[in-house]
Amino acid sequence: VEPDGRHWYATLIGAGKVLKFDRDNRVVDSASLEVPGLMALHPARDLLVVARSMSAVNPPRRLALIRRSDMKVLDEVDIFFPRPHAIATNGDYAYVASLGVNQLASVSLDSGTVQLVDVDGPQHTLTQFALSPDRRWLVATASSSGRILVFSLADPATPAFAHEVPLEAGPFESAFTADGRHLVVTNLDANAVTFLDTRTWAVEAVVKDSAFRQPHGVAFERATHAARSPRPRPSSLPEIVMTSMQDLRSFVLVQVLRS
Repeated sequence: VEPDGRHWYATLIGAGKVLKFDRDNRVVDSASLEVPGLMALHPARDLLVVARSMSAVNPPRRLALIRRSDMKVLDEVDIFFPRPHAIATNGDYAYVASLGVNQLASVSLDSGTVQLVDVDGPQHTLTQFALSPDRRWLVATASSSGRILVFSLADPATPAFAHEVPLEAGPFESAFTADGRHLVVTNLDANAVTFLDTRTWAVEAVVKDSAFRQPHGVAFERATHAARSPRPRPSSLPEIVMTSMQDLRSFVLVQVLRS
């Protein structure tokens, strides 16, 4: 979703399309792309960065750059490793990681230069990134090895491994709170959600509920939603929206309460 809410985007894997919708959920434009997957909006430029679907058997080893205003595919950058899936951008660089091998890459959005970074450890299956609001940290969920991997972006061109935190089974996606002090991770294989303190990277809480049903995507509500909510609560206590892998038609709304 764009910051002003005027447009939002979706990928159709089987149809090979990236769709652009308006705020009334009408399709206003599209781009053709082989097995598109996760996306990241550039924070300042007219640009959408697109990786490839995890369901594709042998997806292209390329990262796509799409101009959002007219949905033109500007470039497809060779990444070299198989199954590029996790995606994020801090503005100057795009970051992409492989489902198949323990590697990630930074891609300069000015020069197109690709820098590969090897990741130690067992097979991780690097699933998705979360970028901290201050752009200091890049967090990767490792769904096979059951952990998150935290990389420092002190040098944005070369993410440097800094921490790893073992979690419940199947960490899939994650999101930072707006102030960057907390990270929420969905644990797809454990029907759980994990809360971490990013000052220490310690696990604060693990929440399990049968309603989660393989929690998948995660996002925090925007402040505008809080103003429209019929339930009175302090605006500093965000709600978390999670999608379910078992039931793709539903989502779960979790209200965060602090004592």
